[in-house]
Amino acid sequence: MSPLETIRQEKIGSLGEDNGIPELNGRGCGVDRHCVFVKNGCHEKIYVVAHFEPMNGPWVFKGWWNIPGNSKKFIINDAKNAAIFFHAETAFGKIVWGDPEKKWAFDNGLFAFGKEIMPDNVLFYTMVFDCNSGVATTALYKGAEPVV
Repeated sequence: MSPLETIRQEKIGSLGEDNGIPELNGRGCGVDRHCVFVKNGCHEKIYVVAHFEPMNGPWVFKGWWNIPGNSKKFIINDAKNAAIFFHAETAFGKIVWGDPEKKWAFDNGLFAFGKEIMPDNVLFYTMVFDCNSGVATTALYKGAEPVV
């Protein structure tokens, strides 16, 4: 097992299968509070880290969220700033999403993060990671989050 895979397994073991995923409890997603989902368009599990500014404090790194293949999870319910940085990868780093020019230290490693700007007029923001293209895209919803 690689050192990164060991770190991920330790995180999963300490945080449980959901890895600290927040409850979607109607806390006013929208103009001043961004709510974020991650959709894994791959057949295999991906690991995701986010760097963002929460409503009640300074910028933080959160992750590793363990997102099973072809599934979607709610990960953030209190992003204050419209800018969120994401790093995602498949097991053992076979496919990696992030800007190689924006690397930050997190969890005893150096990882590439891609920047996303969320529009203020959306209720839900979904970051989609696709293994076929190796591209990350976004889906924005002004109304209720659609069922996937």
